[in-house]
Amino acid sequence: MTARTTQLTRSLDHVRQLLQNPSADEVARAGLLGPLRSAPFLRTVQQNHEADAGEHHSPGEHHSPGELGPAVPRLDLRVAVLADETLSEHLQGLCEVISWDPEERLSEQADLVVLSPVAAAAFGEGVPESLLPAGTPVVFWDYSFEDPSEHVLTVARQAGTVAAASEEQVRRYEEQLTGEAVSFGGSRPPQVHLLPSAVNPLQHSPIGSRTAAGTAAAHTVTFADAWMPRRPHQAGDHLQWILDAVIEAELPLVLAADGSHAQGTAADGTDPLADLPIRHRPYVTSPRTAEETAAADRRADVGITLNPVADSQSAVAPRVLQMLASGTMVLASYNQGVNSYLPEVHLANSQQDVADALRSLTLEEMRRVQADGLRKVFLDHHAAAQLRSLCRAAGLNVQELAEPRVLAVTDQVTDALHEALSVQQSHPVQDLVTWDQLQDYGRDSADSHYDVLLPVSAERHYSPSYVADHLAAFTYQSAKITAKLDADAPAADAQAHRHHEGFAALDVPLELTAWWRPTAPQLTAEALRTAAQSTRIYALDHLEHRRAADRRPVGVKDAAAARGPQDAELELTVVVPVYNNGAHLRHKAFASLRRSSIFSRMHILLVDDGSTDPLTVATVEELAAEWPNVTAYRHAPGGSGSASRPRNTGLELTETPYVTYLDPDNEMVEDGFARLLQELEEHPEIDFAVGGMTIWSTGLRMQDYHQVLMDAFADCVDASGTIDVPEDALARLRFRPFGIQTLAARTGWLQSLGLAQPVGAVGQDTYFFQQMLHYAQKIRTVDTPIHTYYAVVSNSTVNTINARYFDKYRALDEARSQWLREVGLLQTYNETRLERFTEQWHLPKLRRVPEDQWLEAAENLAALLNCYGPRTWKSTRIQDFFAQLEVARNKERMRG
Repeated sequence: MTARTTQLTRSLDHVRQLLQNPSADEVARAGLLGPLRSAPFLRTVQQNHEADAGEHHSPGEHHSPGELGPAVPRLDLRVAVLADETLSEHLQGLCEVISWDPEERLSEQADLVVLSPVAAAAFGEGVPESLLPAGTPVVFWDYSFEDPSEHVLTVARQAGTVAAASEEQVRRYEEQLTGEAVSFGGSRPPQVHLLPSAVNPLQHSPIGSRTAAGTAAAHTVTFADAWMPRRPHQAGDHLQWILDAVIEAELPLVLAADGSHAQGTAADGTDPLADLPIRHRPYVTSPRTAEETAAADRRADVGITLNPVADSQSAVAPRVLQMLASGTMVLASYNQGVNSYLPEVHLANSQQDVADALRSLTLEEMRRVQADGLRKVFLDHHAAAQLRSLCRAAGLNVQELAEPRVLAVTDQVTDALHEALSVQQSHPVQDLVTWDQLQDYGRDSADSHYDVLLPVSAERHYSPSYVADHLAAFTYQSAKITAKLDADAPAADAQAHRHHEGFAALDVPLELTAWWRPTAPQLTAEALRTAAQSTRIYALDHLEHRRAADRRPVGVKDAAAARGPQDAELELTVVVPVYNNGAHLRHKAFASLRRSSIFSRMHILLVDDGSTDPLTVATVEELAAEWPNVTAYRHAPGGSGSASRPRNTGLELTETPYVTYLDPDNEMVEDGFARLLQELEEHPEIDFAVGGMTIWSTGLRMQDYHQVLMDAFADCVDASGTIDVPEDALARLRFRPFGIQTLAARTGWLQSLGLAQPVGAVGQDTYFFQQMLHYAQKIRTVDTPIHTYYAVVSNSTVNTINARYFDKYRALDEARSQWLREVGLLQTYNETRLERFTEQWHLPKLRRVPEDQWLEAAENLAALLNCYGPRTWKSTRIQDFFAQLEVARNKERMRG
């Protein structure tokens, strides 16, 4: 406690000094938390910095201005923005922006007029018609996630088009404006369009983000959110978890006050950071401008932000995208869309979870996280594409952003090289030719035009994101040559994400470069090398390629390789079923296992159910090659329909004393597997140990399985806490579902039961747990969550509701009902569980099925329920369902 007090006192002294000189460099140099001791990635860059201490860096290189790349040309368009500086800056450089003073009429001709909630604040009763230019399309752009106020709606009514930043906002505007149109006599309401958040590379880019590696600025974890200081309570405990974890991990922390208010005070004169706990106040610095914040993002390797909305798949905080675009690893509060589409963002589950992640993170892993986020933002969330969507919504005919066409050229065409280039993520290579063929390529066909020339070599293997990285770079920087580096992370950092004047300053082979529309005289390997000696080149990173000889493909059904190293003394196998979710596998499940204290004692068994997504196949291959305790097994491509088959395979292949499971889009938390392993080792009499889980949906909730089991079996617990499982265990629990990702079992015992999860079924893990509990003699519980379940992942099996939804459950219920008959529990299940589950789970899902698919879905549900035998339903809702089904059947007969 004394040491902590001394540390905080020292931090307060530093902050007082920094208030006199609050530049980002001084903040970083102060090192608010003293020496860096914990995180592996920090030790690596610190060693590099010490080795390069005498190297000179030009004064401006950390402040590299953003650029617009050749793949996203500026629109020949004049856009007038009324009284909104933020929106004007966001569009700056993408077109000609006219900043329009609200006190006078627009004096310049414009192609499009944009109003926003800021204009609504300036004109409470609506914008005077005299200010709006006649005949020019008017768009109301609400880039916030707030419910529209009456002032906002008043201004929105004046536009022909409304653009909203989330699906929820679109619905709100449609409800408000469409309803009013009816009440006002049928006047045409504005058309409402979805316009998600995006990033302008002129404001946020990774250029210069690696040149600070090894300096205190790169070590500093920063937080600056314009909306946060006025309502930090909306983030609940999540912000506190992150801030306390950064402090616990001994990283320098900087909390920049809101730069939109003078002297760090809100409009009403109050302190915008007043709601922060006192323990965080020493880390607060003076406000930053938007430009200073963007520069700090580029300097920092790790940044913090908050998502103002949790329960939305589309309301992603702009700051998340801005930091990813700056090459920053992001720690954030939960948001459904971030979890679904940006798994590389670390969503805080607890203080320990974030601290463990920071302490275990290596430089290589961090660079991978940053690269994946950077690629995704500029290919999927570029402001140039956003502007074009806005124009199309307003009825303007604008130039589309064409997808660049890529031509690969090599000395020797091989099957392996052809295969690697044919499965490039989102951007397949249109052709692969030799250098000799390149001279005549396109002479006789207009279809042979290409934008990017990609020299490649059969001596290298190119991962599915290799081309996408080059294409992304052509959207955020202006050099017409990009290059990948041929080094590991520590060595590559000195050159990464910087411009270089020719090959002389950048030692990379030609087969790691990409060229934007090279001219005819350059179309030989030697001519390209000569041209590159004096041409501006942008260096990316060292990722997404390797020597072909170093590649270790995962063979189909190679059980010998999947069983793992026999001499590694591994103790706990974690079976991870994989199918077309490689990004989540890497950044969710595997990242969570990496931060476990027992990672080196685990055998991570990745069982691919036949993924058809090249990125997932490559991710499984790369993880198995990079980590000695990771192995993989591949089923033939195609998939079985659920996680059952890979889980069954994983159990068969397990040879460690203990086994558990983790789905790729979930995470182990609180070092939970270590807790379970400890229980199994200390209590050899038990069959398995089980803990709780946390669930993210609209927010966070806890399933306290420890307390549930202790209450249900209170009379069966001995003095040490071991439960003697009673014969009526399932009846006592009323067949309550438990997830198998919350437990670890003795492998020999579990394999001896001969259990198999129904292939193709969903919900099968709860049935598997019921079988395990029924056959167990003794178990123990731990009072901590073991894993977190993300319940609302877009396109997941359990969230895709269609006619076939209940068909997947039928496979489960056919197997479960048969087993319940065999063990004499069918009647008990019917009396205690079936009706309740049907009412609370199946019928709500049926209501979400599209109307034209309802009958097929209802038939599947009826077949599912019939698995449990004839019965008289007590529930009026279920009775109504069968009556409705009979009516639908009669209508179908009459139509037939």
